[in-house]
Amino acid sequence: MTSPMGGALLALTALLATLLVVGYLTRSRATSDFSVAVRPVSSRSAAAAVCGEFLSAVLFLGSSGIVLASGVRGAWFFSGIALGYVLLATLVIAPLRRSGAYSPSDFAEWRLGSRVARRIVTASVVLASVLYLLVQYVAAGMLTRELTHVPEWGAWGALLVLTLSVVLGSAGGSSTGFQALHFWFKLVAIGLPALVLAGVWWGHGGDTGTMSGPPVFHESMGVDIDQGQHVVVSESTLVRVEGRINGVAYTGEDGAVVLEPGMYEVEGGTRMSFAEGAPVPHRSFLPVLDTGEWNGVHMGPFTWDGYSIYLALVLGVIGLPQFVARFYGTTGPRSARRTLILVLALLSVFSVAPILLGGLGRVHTPDLLVTGRLDLLPLELPKRLLPGSTGMVLTALLAAGAAAAVVTASVALTSAVAGMIAQCAGAGDRRAFWGGAVLALGLPLALIALVPEVTELGLNVLALVAFQVSAVTVAPLLLLGIWWRGLTDVGAASGVLFGMAGTALCVSAGALGWTTDVEGGAVALAPTLFLFPLTLAVMVTVSWCTRHRVPADVDEKLARMHLPGHAS
Repeated sequence: MTSPMGGALLALTALLATLLVVGYLTRSRATSDFSVAVRPVSSRSAAAAVCGEFLSAVLFLGSSGIVLASGVRGAWFFSGIALGYVLLATLVIAPLRRSGAYSPSDFAEWRLGSRVARRIVTASVVLASVLYLLVQYVAAGMLTRELTHVPEWGAWGALLVLTLSVVLGSAGGSSTGFQALHFWFKLVAIGLPALVLAGVWWGHGGDTGTMSGPPVFHESMGVDIDQGQHVVVSESTLVRVEGRINGVAYTGEDGAVVLEPGMYEVEGGTRMSFAEGAPVPHRSFLPVLDTGEWNGVHMGPFTWDGYSIYLALVLGVIGLPQFVARFYGTTGPRSARRTLILVLALLSVFSVAPILLGGLGRVHTPDLLVTGRLDLLPLELPKRLLPGSTGMVLTALLAAGAAAAVVTASVALTSAVAGMIAQCAGAGDRRAFWGGAVLALGLPLALIALVPEVTELGLNVLALVAFQVSAVTVAPLLLLGIWWRGLTDVGAASGVLFGMAGTALCVSAGALGWTTDVEGGAVALAPTLFLFPLTLAVMVTVSWCTRHRVPADVDEKLARMHLPGHAS
């Protein structure tokens, strides 16, 4: 019988071959065609392509983990993404189309008349995109480590080569057909296993493990702690320990240990064995929710973390370059509105699968709440519910979908960033594009080499930082540049630099543990709620102080953006 490793490798090999073939068949026909904006497409294809680019590793692997940890209310984050698309389509796309700018960098130079402002905006977009590419590298390493035991660097090298092959060899990254086709594949790859697993669960009586209180182990289970961490125990818990907890060594022959409610430091290499019905300890950064709280669909009382993350998702969509470009492919306002509706519908369909997987994970993979490795949920569930060949097939399908999510997101980001770098360098030819692609894919690897610890962070954490950068730099620039005549190049540049510096300081402070707590969370870990208005304030204040630098033709440019049919 084929092993799970062999099945996963077979599925991944077939997928990579398909990616290269489709990339070639949908390749760009012109050397200057680096943007989808110049190629009209149908609303259905554009919507699928938008969702295909957004359905990256963090959504494919991480979204079900969010539901597992946060409950059904985790689906609110999907509404944040959807609201971001609504704001993008209603406040940004139409004026940008009329301006003739195909990227935030193009818009900055056209609107403000400053090459320096363009370069600063390009730097902020590249920073956000590189962080999002870093997520894809981490996901690729996780997939190969868990499924094939190949070293992570092998996956990073393979992703680099494959992405460059598609982007440089066929320019498939800018193809709507490339992204649309793989969206449907990814939807099937996560949707079909979710439905099958839910059917198996229902067929076995729909066991929920517990009808009240925090989650419990519904069978005896051992949990291995690979690295030192803190766990929170909410109820008195009987556990057999082999290792060290709070500095005390246990051999496993000492009998079961009672852990009273509180926080415990568990050293790496420790094994904790729980009996059936034992309450599940949680990794220190995860909330402990009873069944009623987990099932609640409301956002709950104000929490700094929750609303700051929500705002980062809403505004982050506006600033990431590949999403802006996709809407240019629509043939007109009516087509753009139709595309938006289809995007929201497709995202709604996709969100069903993570909710199902997260609910099943609460019953069948409670150990992930102990280790905090929530990104593994989609790969672990088939093995738990369907041991044997059927579970292997579902795992291989999910792995292939996750690999497609990694590669297609990497291709889309690399194509968008390479085009921006080439234009910023003042050379829009293919050679400059190639250099930008190599730079875009090389920077995340350089970051991993300098700070190897980033690979241990969750996909959701890394992606959130990318959205935060976009939300406090590019989003304020676009919104003010489109809707306020008083923005100047100095004001815009100052605000973008302030947003980048503020995010860097907050992330660094959070990493060092220097946090300022408010009700519901730590400011340094989720700074968008205060950085976004501060960035707006910096842009407005500096622009007012340098109002003599407002472009002389600003009224003409605003009329061109906001008056359909206006002749420039």
